[in-house]
Amino acid sequence: MITLTTSGSADRRPRGYTQRALALWPRLDRQRLRQAQDDPIRIARIVSARTALPVETILGMLGADPATARAARPARVRTRFHVLP
Repeated sequence: MITLTTSGSADRRPRGYTQRALALWPRLDRQRLRQAQDDPIRIARIVSARTALPVETILGMLGADPATARAARPARVRTRFHVLP
């Protein structure tokens, strides 16, 4: 089987989730998006640091699978405060 490879410049173009994120939020840091390697969960966490949207909503806007959204949900920590007399 013969496989063809592309030049390095073609690999630098945004793909899939990264391209959608840049279309929705054009001021995102391109270097951080490149480091996310087109992983929708990592991209959603980058976007959620800049917006008030939850990760699940961002994943939906990116077109990611809802099962991925459930896996990305962080564990919730509940803290109770008691007032001592």
